[in-house]
Amino acid sequence: MRFLGSLVGSLIVIIILTLKVEAAPSLVLEPDVPSYYMGRHMDILEDKEGKLAFEDVILPPVCRRFIELGADIPNLGVSNSAFWLRTTVVNPSDRPEMMLIEQFTSWIDSLDVYIISGLGEVRTIHSGERFPFFSREFISPHFVFPLELQGGEEVAVYARMEDNEPLQTPFILWRTSEYNAHVQRINLYFGLVFGVMLAVFFYNLFLWITLGDKNYLYYVLYVASITFMVFTYSGYSYQYLWPQNPEFQDWIVFPAGYIAMFFAVGFSKSFLSTHSSLPRIHIFLTVFQTLCIALPLYGLLFGGLSFINRSCIAMAIIFPVMQAFIGVVAYYNDIRSARYFILAWASSIFGTFYTMYSLTGYGQANLVSRHSLEMGLVLDTLLLSFALGDRIKIMRMDMEKAEAKAVETLALSKQQLETMVEQRTAELQKAKEKAEQATALKDKFVGMVSHDLRAPIGSLMNMVKFIKLEDPDTPAVALNEEIVDRVIQSSERLLRLVDNLLNITRLTTGKLEVAIRPVNMRHLVGAHVLAVEFMAREKGILIVNELPGAMNMSVDHELFGEVIANLLSNAIKFCRSGDKVTVFRPEPDKNTIAIRDTGIGIDSSAIKQIFRFDAATSTPGTSGEAGTGLGLPYCHEIMAAHGGMIRAESEKGSGSVFYLELP
Repeated sequence: MRFLGSLVGSLIVIIILTLKVEAAPSLVLEPDVPSYYMGRHMDILEDKEGKLAFEDVILPPVCRRFIELGADIPNLGVSNSAFWLRTTVVNPSDRPEMMLIEQFTSWIDSLDVYIISGLGEVRTIHSGERFPFFSREFISPHFVFPLELQGGEEVAVYARMEDNEPLQTPFILWRTSEYNAHVQRINLYFGLVFGVMLAVFFYNLFLWITLGDKNYLYYVLYVASITFMVFTYSGYSYQYLWPQNPEFQDWIVFPAGYIAMFFAVGFSKSFLSTHSSLPRIHIFLTVFQTLCIALPLYGLLFGGLSFINRSCIAMAIIFPVMQAFIGVVAYYNDIRSARYFILAWASSIFGTFYTMYSLTGYGQANLVSRHSLEMGLVLDTLLLSFALGDRIKIMRMDMEKAEAKAVETLALSKQQLETMVEQRTAELQKAKEKAEQATALKDKFVGMVSHDLRAPIGSLMNMVKFIKLEDPDTPAVALNEEIVDRVIQSSERLLRLVDNLLNITRLTTGKLEVAIRPVNMRHLVGAHVLAVEFMAREKGILIVNELPGAMNMSVDHELFGEVIANLLSNAIKFCRSGDKVTVFRPEPDKNTIAIRDTGIGIDSSAIKQIFRFDAATSTPGTSGEAGTGLGLPYCHEIMAAHGGMIRAESEKGSGSVFYLELP
């Protein structure tokens, strides 16, 4: 009868091996290889309804639906499906091997393993978080199953996994001796992790009790919550705190993450003083804290544990990036203590994303990749502790600077008081001299303006008197038209003079504001060339605009246009028939415009005087055109208001070049 059972079992194994189409390669044991990642030797089948039993998946047509897994540690994400995995392990040697299969994830709800020996005997092991902890065959936070192979034996292994948390498949096949050494390394690693976290916790708890700084309280709560989170998802809480309560262990893993994020945000708000320094970010962080409470409560009441797990994963992915970004914003808002804060969350980002990268199968699977998340969190807590110390150091340095400044101020006070009378006397003397100079300048300016106003006003009076005394019987249409034309010219000159005086007054008193914006220079100059083209054509003068079409400069469109108009009018005024006026950009300066004419030029001794109000000169043009003498000083004031300057190069009889230079 036993022989018949073995025969039937052997037939099942043969059928299984025969029906594996495009299956992953078998895992063949090699001498002196201590461990194997089994992922690339496994096939996978997704059971979306979760109804397939072992008897279903070993026979056609279901067994044909398996596909190759193709990665050392595939990440199956969060799913409501059940997953079946299968592989074959071959012992080519003639001696028996005692191996151990470890599933490195500690939070799988249901994990059933079926081992089919070469004789067809099926051994079934039911495990997972749905069972009390000490029902496990091996006392470990992870799931460990024995696998015994006789010499030359080929064994089939099936595993069924189901969970509402992130489902990963890091199956590792160990030799027994190497597994024991591996357990010692893991225990040492987590001992160091929890030792560091507890040391940081108690040290900062002591500082909070001693100093009473609320930042230390928030930090202590954050360290406690992080330690509890790591203790929970690594499986140690199930082993040591509530081994007989699998339902609570299944529920607490991801809410522990929410608790850690809640206290981390509280620490950030307090440490960066977001309420006063970053009010908008403070509101955002408060909303985030509210979500850390609201989402798990909603899942508990309505959405279920799957909702809590999925939402926690989503928030945990963006959380360290958000914290690092807030640290950068704080640093650029002159919160100097944010520098260690940025480094702390950058390390957490590295730990989180390196873990995710390794779980995708692209990164090398080793102790660092499997535990980079805890390493990042430990470094995060240490750097935040440094940030607290750095904050106190910065505050102390600022206080010392303030004290030193106060001492320096007091030391200077005596000297300042002693010299105050002398300085005040000197200032009054200078003010008196300036007032006398201003009075003299005003008198000179008033005399100059009076002289310039007297001429056009006198002309207007004489012409009007002439019209009044004209013989009524004399035909005077042509004569009157000539007189009217002269009245208009004198009036225009008078209007220009008054406009210049008003604009100069506004510029010097700050009442005329300069509105800077990008302006196309070729278009601006072209518009003013068009305005004076008729005047130039009457005198037989050619005006050429050589500015590039793409030349843009930041100027006040109206005021800078007045400078261009003044310089073009002056150039026409002092040119003869056949002369040429050219507007160009001198190389290599891209922020300069030059206006060159071939007219009569300016005496070199007069160039320094032409931009001064107190020395304003008016020279008749080549056709007797009159001027106010205020145009070039007005241009000088406009360029100064732009932060630039105007300068001229000229020789008598050789023309002139005026340069408009902007910063």
